[in-house]
Amino acid sequence: MTDLAHFKVEGALDVPETAQRDSWGVNIEQMIWGHRLINDQSPWLLLLETIAIMAARASDKNKGSIFLPLSGKHEKFSYDVPMRADLRSLLFQDHVLDRIAADGDTLSDEAKWEKWRGKRSPAEVAHLRERFDKFSSFHDAVDLLRAAVVEPERGRRATSRHLIPGGTDMLTADYGISKKTGKVTSDRKFFARGGEIVFLMLNRSSLAERVEELVRRRLLVDTGRWNRVAKLLQKPSEPTEEVDAIQYRVGYLPLPHHFVYDRLAEDWVAILSLEQLPDDQLAEPLMRVTGLHVARYIVERSAEVLGRRQDQPMPVDMAMTSAGGLRRVSRERFQLHRELSRLAISKTVDDFAASGPWQQAGAAGDPTARRKQLLSEVLSFKVDQKTTDPTRMIEELREEALAKHANHLGQMLGVQAERIGLAVSRVGQGRWYAANNGFLEALVLANVTAPVELERYLETIWARYRLVIGPAIGQRELGTDAPFEQLRANQRVFEERLRMLGFLERLSDDCAFVRNPYHQADGK
Repeated sequence: MTDLAHFKVEGALDVPETAQRDSWGVNIEQMIWGHRLINDQSPWLLLLETIAIMAARASDKNKGSIFLPLSGKHEKFSYDVPMRADLRSLLFQDHVLDRIAADGDTLSDEAKWEKWRGKRSPAEVAHLRERFDKFSSFHDAVDLLRAAVVEPERGRRATSRHLIPGGTDMLTADYGISKKTGKVTSDRKFFARGGEIVFLMLNRSSLAERVEELVRRRLLVDTGRWNRVAKLLQKPSEPTEEVDAIQYRVGYLPLPHHFVYDRLAEDWVAILSLEQLPDDQLAEPLMRVTGLHVARYIVERSAEVLGRRQDQPMPVDMAMTSAGGLRRVSRERFQLHRELSRLAISKTVDDFAASGPWQQAGAAGDPTARRKQLLSEVLSFKVDQKTTDPTRMIEELREEALAKHANHLGQMLGVQAERIGLAVSRVGQGRWYAANNGFLEALVLANVTAPVELERYLETIWARYRLVIGPAIGQRELGTDAPFEQLRANQRVFEERLRMLGFLERLSDDCAFVRNPYHQADGK
């Protein structure tokens, strides 16, 4: 291994030896943003993976806490997530159950149980017979829990379908099953380590202790109504019984410190502190703000690597039919933000090409062999055997890195922004920043305690997320790009939408206040 094997982006921790870099392919994305963020992982799956890690650490008697003490080095740990194969089979694969329930009164209750049991032994279904007086009650429970499925419109395999987290008994691993052997495989298709990056961000924040306290009390519970249903449908397990689970090893987050870590933790604390917000309504706003911070992290980390301003404005269209100028500016900014990550990768390739060891390789006994060794050991890149020109080697590296990026992290900004409700796309028009109601609600829940004047609220969401909605911030931050009249109309639509959602009250012509109905001041 060469001295350059620890080549890293400025300020980053060394890539851990346990990371199995050879399996990554070109690892420049990982060096900049971490291992790993990919477009197959939606904001819901990011949140589910994060909470699954927290639940695993909270239930491990060998661990004293969910989060780890900071040592200035990469965190190293493994964690287990239950498969809950029987529950998943009931929810997503048991079509016989629905057909029997649809028979109505043509069969007796006992006959329905026996027909559904089929080849199962009586012991396998004893817990269900004990808990449900009638077959219809059993079917109703299954049907009810199906309503808590995350992203039901997505055609995922049964082992990658998940429930909205309402307690520890609803958390499940994500895995595949080999078509050849029938064995379980941890293929990382949907739990792709993005949730591990979110966990590590929270772990490195200054609020980790407070986040843990709230997570244990609000998320990792077993008394919620949805969780009680999930528990009823699963076999009871003895304390000493081994639970079928998938074991994962945590990924890699490059920077030991970053301002996005604290912003993310602050929003988790703000939402989980809303005692008036029911536990089973916490997940959606958490999903949205988590996805927002991941999107901002991609943009801001890219700008940081490039030496550009990190406070990249996101002009948000409030769905105005006549705001062509604002929509154009929003679309241009989105395209710029996507391009920043490509440029960050290209710059890192240039930095590698300018590094001492690469330059010094020309003086080696076999320069070509030395350069290929460096590319392999440092960046997990295998150069074409026929390539001998050093400039061509670097260009092949760049091409491979950008091609990989285009299919993975390069698409993730759009995936995160659109699925949290911060962007829309139209055929022939592309994608631009535009907020839906769920996203607007999450912003209020995370940022409003006491009633706050509308203009101050707009400054708050600019300062925290770089969202541009009204003319004052637009002119200040967008300069000549700001369509003043359209931004002023945009703010009026924004105000009206908050009012319709119950988050804004106008007391006079000049005084509108944003309120959070779930925040209870002074415990009253």
